[in-house]
Amino acid sequence: MKFSLVLATVDRSDELERFMFHLNQQICRDFELIVVDQNQDNRVELILAPYFDKFPILHIKSNELGASKGRNMGLKYVSGEIIGFPDDDCWYASDLLTKVMEFFNHYPEWDGLTGRSIGIDGKTVALHFDPRAGIVGRYNAWWRVITFTMFLRSIRIKAFEGFDEQLGVGAASPWGSGEETDYLIRLVDGGCRVYYDPGLNVYHPDPLQYNQEKLLRRGYSYGCGLGKVLRKNHYPLWFFLYYLMRSAGGVIFALARADWSQALHYRESFRGRLYGWREGY
Repeated sequence: MKFSLVLATVDRSDELERFMFHLNQQICRDFELIVVDQNQDNRVELILAPYFDKFPILHIKSNELGASKGRNMGLKYVSGEIIGFPDDDCWYASDLLTKVMEFFNHYPEWDGLTGRSIGIDGKTVALHFDPRAGIVGRYNAWWRVITFTMFLRSIRIKAFEGFDEQLGVGAASPWGSGEETDYLIRLVDGGCRVYYDPGLNVYHPDPLQYNQEKLLRRGYSYGCGLGKVLRKNHYPLWFFLYYLMRSAGGVIFALARADWSQALHYRESFRGRLYGWREGY
C-alpha cells in the first residue's frame, strides 16, 4: 500500500527540515512526497537535496500562494492508494504510516482516517479534539478533523472536487481556515466513510505560543473561515450560535483570570466568526 504525501510550503525552513528528518525515520517506506514549493527562493531545494536518494520526491515550484491551492496542485500528481496532507511544520512518529497502513488493510470498508494533533509534550494542540473514536459526520467533524492528520483512499476521492481555494492559510480571501472541514463535509455528504481515532497522533507546534500580534491575526482569520464554512455548508443557526458563544465565553473566562492576551484572542475569534457567517454566502 503506497502513500502519497502532499505538502504545500512557504516561508519555513527549520520546520520543513524537521519534517523531512522524521519522515526519513518512517518504518513504512512505501511512500512518495509531493512538495508544492510556494517560495521565491531555493530554500526548499536545499532542504530536500539530502533525501532525494532516500525516497521518491517530486518538487513542484508554484507562484500561486495558498495551502488549498498547493494541495490541489499536488493532488494532480499522486500515484499512491492513500493520500495524506502534512503541514510543513508538523512531524510524524516513526511508526505513524505503519499504523495508518494497518488500519486501511484491516478495515477496507473505511474510506478515510483522521487523528489528533499533539505537541512534543503529548498534549493536544490546535483543536479541542473529541476523546471518543468513531465515524466522522457533519456535526462532529469540527472536533475530529485537521488537515495534517487526515488520510484518504485516493480511489474514493477522485470523484470529488479538491479543496476550496478560497479557504485556508494563504488564500486571497479573509477565510483563513476551515478548508479541511469543508472538504471532509463534502466527502461525507457524498457517501465516504471516514473514521476518527484519537490515538492516531501527529506532532505539531502549539499555535497558542505565537506572538501576540500573530495570535490575534490568526484568531480573526480562523474565525472568519469557521463562520464561512458553516454558512457555505448550510448549518443551522443554532450551531453557529453555539460556536459564537464559545468565543464569547472564552473572553469572559479569560477576563476572570486576568489573562488579557487570551481575552483579546477570543474577542478576535468572535469578530471573525460573526463576519464569516454574515458574509459567507
